[in-house]
Amino acid sequence: PAQRLERRQRDSRPIVDRLRTWVDARLADVEPKGTLGKAVRYLHNQWSRLTLFLTEAAMELTNNAAERLLRTLVLDRRSWVFVGSNHSA
Repeated sequence: PAQRLERRQRDSRPIVDRLRTWVDARLADVEPKGTLGKAVRYLHNQWSRLTLFLTEAAMELTNNAAERLLRTLVLDRRSWVFVGSNHSA
């Protein structure tokens, strides 16, 4: 975890800082109700959640494992529709 945190600070922190600078600059000059304005506002509002990985070494950068689990459940749901009921089948 310490190596992971050090690498995130070294490699990701400068990118995140540049993104924050860009977001702050765009907040002032984009139309708030436009597509870009909504995206920038959303990014600004979710900033603490987005950057949590920079301070929490245990946090994974992706949620692929959870997505794979949910995908399996959703795809299998169709197979389970009539389980336990011969009358419904």
